[in-house]
Amino acid sequence: MNRLLHDARFALRHYARHPGVTATMLLVLVIGMTIATSLFSFTRAYMTEPAPGVERAEDLVRIRAKWSSPWGMSKREFGREELDSQLASTTSFREVTAWTKAIVALDRAGADDPDWATAQFVTGPYFEVLGVRLAAGRGLPAERADGEALVAVVSRPLRERHFASDADALGRTLLVAGRPVTIVGVAPARFRGVDSNDDDVQTLWLPEAARAQVAPSAKPPRYVAAARLAPGGDLATASAAAAALASHVPRDPEVDVRTTRSADVVRMVAMNGDPLFEREMTGMLTGLSTLALLVLLVTGMNASALQTGLAMTRGREIAMRLSLGASRGRVLRQLLTESGLLGLVAGSLALALLAAIHQLGAAILANFPFPLTI
Repeated sequence: MNRLLHDARFALRHYARHPGVTATMLLVLVIGMTIATSLFSFTRAYMTEPAPGVERAEDLVRIRAKWSSPWGMSKREFGREELDSQLASTTSFREVTAWTKAIVALDRAGADDPDWATAQFVTGPYFEVLGVRLAAGRGLPAERADGEALVAVVSRPLRERHFASDADALGRTLLVAGRPVTIVGVAPARFRGVDSNDDDVQTLWLPEAARAQVAPSAKPPRYVAAARLAPGGDLATASAAAAALASHVPRDPEVDVRTTRSADVVRMVAMNGDPLFEREMTGMLTGLSTLALLVLLVTGMNASALQTGLAMTRGREIAMRLSLGASRGRVLRQLLTESGLLGLVAGSLALALLAAIHQLGAAILANFPFPLTI
């Protein structure tokens, strides 16, 4: 231990005598490490992270509806009858929720024009299934009886636009499409919903029964679904059950006879709403990983070149140490200590820089579809 401390002190004195080269090596290493780590972090988040605010849990899954045809797969959404059959006919899930969306007008006091927001009409225990912890309030009731007052959970940006604080918003009323809606909860800061295209910062969630009052439409709604697997359940079994149920839905005469309904069950990830996600992810993962490795390789080569140039100026010093009785192993240990110390300092600075960049990115990129993590 004493030898290591002695080597570290000697390394610090050595670098202090060459501030220009030391600063250049640190800059090269910090930039390279930051870029490479950001790429790996992005790749990891893209593959594994749910949307901001959604719990990352092994039993949290997405039920994906899709079209299957000789030309491949494409995304679709559930009709109500098919959704009900999925929910009622399978024992694969412990809890299930589904939702449909519409654009609604929010009346603002003193404003001539209304605000526009995305309303998500949800079935079942939506926030409980997704593991979303509300910033304030109790959330939505599981079911809404006819005649009950309309209630909603609002996103943080919507709350900030209309009310002074989370506490101030609870119990207050918003006019949604001319209907009074009582606020019963405020979502966490970056939560917009499950899907990667939920980019409208002004969002509110209402029970599905409220859709007929605030967003009536002649077209039947289409739904997206998520669930918690039943204890002991697995993705393969749940996917097979979902696909079997989808295949029994009566064929739409407007759809090509070679196109059939299908469905699968996948882990909840922010970007995997499209059934082509897994195939596209392979190419992206390969490209980003290769780029990150190339950045690390170039960084290491540049830092090594600078270290080699600095070492060439130390020939006299190393020869003197050898003549005084230092072994080659002792000199090698000193050089390794210097390199290790440089890498440790550069790595610490890179992590600090990366944390600052991610904080800034989280503030600027409010609609980024998954958490910015190191």
